Amino acid sequence: MPYEGDSTDVVFCEGVEDALTVYRYGALRCRVLGLPGIGGLRHQKFPEGTKVIVVADGDAPGSKGAKLLQDGLDALLLQKCDVWVTKTPPEGCDANFFLVSHGVDALKAFLASAEPATCSEILRLASLDLLAYGKERLQAAKNLGITVGILDQIVERERRKRASKAKADEDWISVDDTRFWQDEVDGVELLDDLVRTIRSFVIMTKQAAWAVALWVLFSWCFEAAHCALKLWIKSPEKRSGKTRLVEVLSYLVYRALTASGMTVSAFYRLVEMKGHPTVLMDEFDTWASESLEFRGILNAGFDKKNAVRWVCVGDDHTPTPFSLWCPQVIAGIGNIADTVADRCLKIELKRKLRSETVIKLRRRGTGALDDLARKCARWANDNIKDLMTAEPEVPDSINDRAADGWEILLAIAEQIGGPWPQRARQAAIKLSGGEYSIDDESISAQLFHDIRAVLKEHSSVGDKIPSSSLVGWLVALEDRPWVEFKRGQPMTQHQLARQLRKFEIRPHSAGEKARWYSRPELISVLDRWHPEQPKTATSGVAPNGHDTSSPGDSDFQTVQPSEAAEILGCEANFKPSGEGQPDGLKKLQNPSETAPSDGWTVSNPENPRGVHESPANGLDDNRENGASPDPQPTSVADEARTLKEQNPSWSIKRIAAELGQPERRIERYFENI
Repeated sequence: MPYEGDSTDVVFCEGVEDALTVYRYGALRCRVLGLPGIGGLRHQKFPEGTKVIVVADGDAPGSKGAKLLQDGLDALLLQKCDVWVTKTPPEGCDANFFLVSHGVDALKAFLASAEPATCSEILRLASLDLLAYGKERLQAAKNLGITVGILDQIVERERRKRASKAKADEDWISVDDTRFWQDEVDGVELLDDLVRTIRSFVIMTKQAAWAVALWVLFSWCFEAAHCALKLWIKSPEKRSGKTRLVEVLSYLVYRALTASGMTVSAFYRLVEMKGHPTVLMDEFDTWASESLEFRGILNAGFDKKNAVRWVCVGDDHTPTPFSLWCPQVIAGIGNIADTVADRCLKIELKRKLRSETVIKLRRRGTGALDDLARKCARWANDNIKDLMTAEPEVPDSINDRAADGWEILLAIAEQIGGPWPQRARQAAIKLSGGEYSIDDESISAQLFHDIRAVLKEHSSVGDKIPSSSLVGWLVALEDRPWVEFKRGQPMTQHQLARQLRKFEIRPHSAGEKARWYSRPELISVLDRWHPEQPKTATSGVAPNGHDTSSPGDSDFQTVQPSEAAEILGCEANFKPSGEGQPDGLKKLQNPSETAPSDGWTVSNPENPRGVHESPANGLDDNRENGASPDPQPTSVADEARTLKEQNPSWSIKRIAAELGQPERRIERYFENI
């Protein structure tokens, strides 16, 4: 039963009826919990020193119930709880019996009979050192009615079990609480430091870095959230920085627990045992991406009130709840299940170009990362109460589930203030709204998207759309899944009908073989299940999530090794990005604008022809969004041509392998020369 006072004491009863009786009439100012069976007591977890009172039932000595009660008391005592247990009532009696048969005073007297619990004899003996055990073993064997040799075997077996459990605990990365930073922390400075640090180790866009920095701070404010976006770090190929980013996060997030593989049962038990740590799952594509059971627990962990898994445990198969509520990081190659992806903040990484450099993570240089974690702990401790009641405004251009997940990140940004509320909304639109991709949707959503497109393209056909024509239009679309829909074969009319039947769309007959779909019926269902994406923009934010009002906050990423090495204590593999520039920054493509106040140079007098230079992260937002009218070459093409000029004997295959690009793509670059 709930209790809103300051006491941390807990009372356990067997059954809901006993719990209600003790809660209403026992006059105990603490939490009262009812267990479906006393066997569940041994699975409860509490901090060291917690006072736990167990209300015993009338189980006869030596019975199964008495044994389960003692097992539960032993488990709580081994957690170093202050454990009390009432005197065992007559057989068949419980707390409710005292109330009904003898009244409230008898119930209170029964609860007042609680005395400190003692550990079972075998566990007590196993916890003794060899000298103390040698003194007690003869009398203990006599009391238990067994020989000394048998007692020695039993105690030794228990010692091995305890040693094995202790070793297993040591094998996991420590999740001890981080000490708070000694001084009050400025939130703006903290997030700026996080962004600068993360981008010094991994190449990524500024919106992605903003989102990751907010997510790091969110892991420390996790209990203030109602919904939790998982951080999904993905790339199409290896050597893109996924594992490096996971390693950096392991120093920054709350109670980091890393794993490159685990079972489903290990996952939810670890969440309980380790106090809701931040679970960082690397190489996810190799061990869990195809697991339906793992998919289920990841989906359930998104919503706090539903983040529970019930498991039957123990010899009596007692239904026991395990919490799934914890921050989660998923890192791997390729895609994950669409239901999990829908609950994720997706960070896409690309392999860095040869001209780009990052800092190498060295164990001896992690002191600055530890300091950032301590500052995060301090900021969260000072602000978490305000975050629990925060109601930030969420951009309309992101869907409902993404809005639920972004709410806590936006609340953190608003609590910090400065430029961060605007940055957080830009990142939300860029990563979860403005950069919407149909490829990230389910197969049904992709089908609806493409049907809408082909219906618009063939608007002159009329309201009766032949099934064969609709399938033909879909199969003719480039880079869509319909041309190799199943086992490398194109989609058939029957397969299309099966997909649409789930949404109550069925073909009409026109003769024995010809079938057709009604255009109005298709449009009606499309509008319900997959409406067109709205084209929206917030103040100062373009539809693609860029800040149109802050030209000085550039997408361009460079690393200044002197600053990085000094701040982070790490090695820098650095090459100057531009000669004659003391700050080491790349020159931008706009020759007419400068922003000397923030130190970012955006003029390029040495580039009078206006040749386009791509950002250091290899992404060209202008090109992606159609803002650049001229067919200017990409930075990958420049790399390919430079390699060919420097190495005339190299083949297309060699250049493609060097750049990690498909051969056909490299061929196209040279065909256009």
